[in-house]
Amino acid sequence: MEDSIELKVQIEHEDIIVPEDDIQFGFFSSGREFESLNKKSHQYTPNEKKILQSYEIGSGLPELIGFLNGTRLNRIFGFRNLWAKFFSCIFAVSSGLPLGPEAPMILIGSMIGSSISQFRSKFLKFEPTFFKLLRNPEDQRNFISAGAGAGIASAFGAPVGGMLFAMEEVSSYWTMELSWQVFFCCLVSSFTTDTLNSAFTRLMYNGDFGVLKTNLTILFKVNRGFDINLLALVPCIILGISGGILGSVFNFLNLKIVRLRSTIHNLDFFRKSWKGYISKVAEPCLIFLLYISFTFWAVNLFPPKSFICYTKPYQDIDPNSCENGRNNNDLSDVMTFAYNVSFGSFPNKTKYQEGLYDQGVPLLFTNGEETVRRLFSRGSNDKFDVTTMIIIFLIYFPFTCLSAGTFVSSGIVVPSFVLGGLYGRILGQLVIDNFGSFYGSTHEWIDPGAFALLGAVSFFGGVTRLTISLTIIMVEMTNDIQFLLLIMSTVMIAKWTGDRLTHPLFHALLEVKCIPFLFTPTRVYDPSSLRTLLKLFRPNVNLDLYNVSQVMSSPLVSIKSQETLKKLIEILSSTRHGAYPVSQEGHHIGLISRTDLLAIIKWIKINVPESDNQEFHLSIGLKYSEIESLMEEKFDVKPKDLSHVFNKQVNLLDYVNTSSLKVNDTFSLKRACTLFQSMGLRHLIILDDFGVAIGIITRKDLMGFNIQDKLFPIKEGVGTTRTTKGIENPSYAP
Repeated sequence: MEDSIELKVQIEHEDIIVPEDDIQFGFFSSGREFESLNKKSHQYTPNEKKILQSYEIGSGLPELIGFLNGTRLNRIFGFRNLWAKFFSCIFAVSSGLPLGPEAPMILIGSMIGSSISQFRSKFLKFEPTFFKLLRNPEDQRNFISAGAGAGIASAFGAPVGGMLFAMEEVSSYWTMELSWQVFFCCLVSSFTTDTLNSAFTRLMYNGDFGVLKTNLTILFKVNRGFDINLLALVPCIILGISGGILGSVFNFLNLKIVRLRSTIHNLDFFRKSWKGYISKVAEPCLIFLLYISFTFWAVNLFPPKSFICYTKPYQDIDPNSCENGRNNNDLSDVMTFAYNVSFGSFPNKTKYQEGLYDQGVPLLFTNGEETVRRLFSRGSNDKFDVTTMIIIFLIYFPFTCLSAGTFVSSGIVVPSFVLGGLYGRILGQLVIDNFGSFYGSTHEWIDPGAFALLGAVSFFGGVTRLTISLTIIMVEMTNDIQFLLLIMSTVMIAKWTGDRLTHPLFHALLEVKCIPFLFTPTRVYDPSSLRTLLKLFRPNVNLDLYNVSQVMSSPLVSIKSQETLKKLIEILSSTRHGAYPVSQEGHHIGLISRTDLLAIIKWIKINVPESDNQEFHLSIGLKYSEIESLMEEKFDVKPKDLSHVFNKQVNLLDYVNTSSLKVNDTFSLKRACTLFQSMGLRHLIILDDFGVAIGIITRKDLMGFNIQDKLFPIKEGVGTTRTTKGIENPSYAP
């Protein structure tokens, strides 16, 4: 539902507002935050909630992951959100900031998938009946997963990697049937992108329609392959550990900046809408000005470098490389970064010879993809000095932290490849500078460009903790199958290192945005264990030894099958629950959702005249199939509209979901977690031996901190805040 619903009535001389169900409200109110390396309680203000729930800003990946996990997030796939992501991504990437288009591409693909499955639009005012069979949560979820994979396939030209990314990171529910469906979608997406790229260059037709050229279909193509040996595992270990550490530092700083950003926008000065909007636009513009200023200043720090004339074995790469006694080209995969400096062209009249180039310009004054290509270039040992790359890394790293998470739609894949490629190439260049070139020997793989590739996967793996999909995506983007085992080794080491330090970035953002995400499996650690405190081989608490009654929420707010309208309004006004258990003669019979209750009240307002003479019961003629269309209409219900029927009873039996899951109070806690994770549940009713509902479990009750609080309550007088120490999710801990 895109429109907020407010029902305002007068009960006992008090104005009561009944808002629409908000899945995140309870999680916000719990005041929990899992910021990496600084886990503490935090009470969100209303303005912070509004900022963190603005789905049009940021990458949108945390919201997508949370939605596919079973959390209901309204408006995430709306038409306004689609166009906001689309144009924001275009302007952000074209600005030259250290940002990438990947995350918005994933979300845009998901939005298209959601739109196709539903095939209706309130904005365009059409709703054909042909797609009615697909308008159910399962098909919508599958189409969204396929769209996410298609976004990756289109952005990187990696159809297999797109499918694996959707399986590993995005979707929480996966089947074999969904595998081939997503695979087919990624195939079509990648093929369509390659075909259009073959025909158009900068939106201009080039006459090569249907000619799938290698330089267009393979994003970071490596032209020169190397044989490897076991010693290649040494740089894998070094770069993997470095990537895990630096990726964790990046996550930590980025999360701190996100929290600081929400705090600043929560100040009284920005509370007025126009000031808030201006600040959201001004922040990326300010970062852009600072970044451009630093890069223009930085290039003056790098001394011009002359080309070197290579002979065999590199003339087979570029036969004209030694024309006129010097190298006219880059002798790498990118043949275009020769920046000639004319005689006396600098303001200080320093007389540099023609044929020199500035080392910083090819890396800073171009887009991220070109920078990655130049870092990955092989046979170019002398192109960038170590000092130059260190300075560029020190500039690029903080600006990437600042840019990621601003109120523009962007991704961090390409910037991560740049950062990882820089320190990977630094390591390779240090080896070459100290031990000389190894070309022509069995150690030919010791190349700065090859090390840059391993550094890129190590940093992105340290940030996201992706393994399978990252490996395949990198192989598809570089066409370097020889380095497959080295890439796999580097990614795993980076993941193991990062898991010891901080959360994966997307999962940490889920918690900062207060989206209740259930991991498979849920792991709980006993905080009294010394090994837990030291984070050494922490033993898991066996949740099979606990039952659901120990974590359930009680007492219940329940509704009778026949309830007065006044009582229904009081319950809706005083609570924000998404559903309510319904009882008949004391026994539980099912659940009724908040949406259904609001629809019933709206129907009464529309259809029951003030001259209704019935004494006791209201006859509700609302069909269940009409509820959704009724709730799409926006209007207020005022006190005078319902005062004449307050004390009349409403029969709810026709609207009760009698198929809702319910278990006995001795049911295993571990199996309850499995039910939520495998079926995408929102509610689980707990019954006693007599069939009476005594409690309820929601997604928030199965979050790690809630389980820890109830199974291992903090002793009175110990500590001043309730922390989350002792609880981890599998993606956060080994």
